[in-house]
Amino acid sequence: MGKILAMLVAAVACGSPEEPPPVLTADDLKLARVIADLHVAEAAAEKYRDGVRRDSVRAVYLRQIYAIHSVDSAWVAERFQEMAADPVRMDSVYARALQLVSPKVGVQK
Repeated sequence: MGKILAMLVAAVACGSPEEPPPVLTADDLKLARVIADLHVAEAAAEKYRDGVRRDSVRAVYLRQIYAIHSVDSAWVAERFQEMAADPVRMDSVYARALQLVSPKVGVQK
């Protein structure tokens, strides 16, 4: 799960602020919800100090997130590959994910 988040951060960093944000597709919005849940799951798993236990909890959370959103790792990987060629779109999807996460973790704007 950490690798996915690292890929997202790297992709977002490549975006250009001068371009207007793209219109997000249904798949983009679904991916944003998946990313938001991945962030929350990562934060929840961090409370486990034991690395083996933390990894096991992350795996359970990941399976649950995929089930909740009716996706699998292949679907997520395909979306990331598509967006690797479109950093502006990736930035918009990730920004949407952060909007979704903010109320869940108590971040205030």
